Amino acid sequence: MSDHTTMELMTVVAKLRQQDQLVFRMSQCQSWEAMRPIFAELLRDTMSRMNAESDRIRALLVPEIRRVYAQPTQEDPSPHGHPQLEGPRDASPPRIPHGGRNEEDLG
Repeated sequence: MSDHTTMELMTVVAKLRQQDQLVFRMSQCQSWEAMRPIFAELLRDTMSRMNAESDRIRALLVPEIRRVYAQPTQEDPSPHGHPQLEGPRDASPPRIPHGGRNEEDLG
């Protein structure tokens, strides 16, 4: 792990510990009025962490998606203009013996 990744991980762990402490403090409150500022802080920190996580994911995925879709495909298009779909070779329907009737019909 790089030093940058280690620092990011340590920061996330520290934030989660801080939130655990806030949850504990909130559990010790006797009324909603006493809980409200702690709840607001938890919400603010959670939203901040979620936005930072989304930004990190976006920073990784967007360039990769652009790279993949910017490359022309190597496959020949089908005559209909749609890609040729292929399923498993054994996906054909089972053969029905006895002139088109199922075994149960012969009863």
